[in-house]
Amino acid sequence: VSKSDIRTANAQALVQVLGKKNQESMPENVRVIAVSSTGAGGSRIKVGMGIGKMIEHHLRHVLRDHNGQEEALQALPQGVVTIVRPTALGEGAPTMQALLEFGDLDKSPTIQTDRADLADWVVQEVATGKHKGQKVNVTGVKISKKKH
Repeated sequence: VSKSDIRTANAQALVQVLGKKNQESMPENVRVIAVSSTGAGGSRIKVGMGIGKMIEHHLRHVLRDHNGQEEALQALPQGVVTIVRPTALGEGAPTMQALLEFGDLDKSPTIQTDRADLADWVVQEVATGKHKGQKVNVTGVKISKKKH
């Protein structure tokens, strides 16, 4: 996986723009929802049998960029930023069910999050502010395919 700093650079630009406003003049409804990754910001990728460590090594450049993004956003006032860290993103298998949340050092219940499910989570977060100011690890719900 190649090196990039696009996430870090975008977060730094956002902080620079929002930093021009002090906390008193910043509108109350300003919110930042940042999509990061499991394995960033002190969280760990745990799959079992050392596979998570291999994944983290393979994704080290990507995770370094996600870490830079999270670090840059810490400069914003408390409660403005919500960071969501999904497991591996996939497409074409949305469950349209709530994503499962898990702790930074916990093994995730599943290993994949559908982009549509994540988009739904972000929309719900924007609407409700349930996780305002938090860092949340999420993963998709495993749907069993029963044969009749």
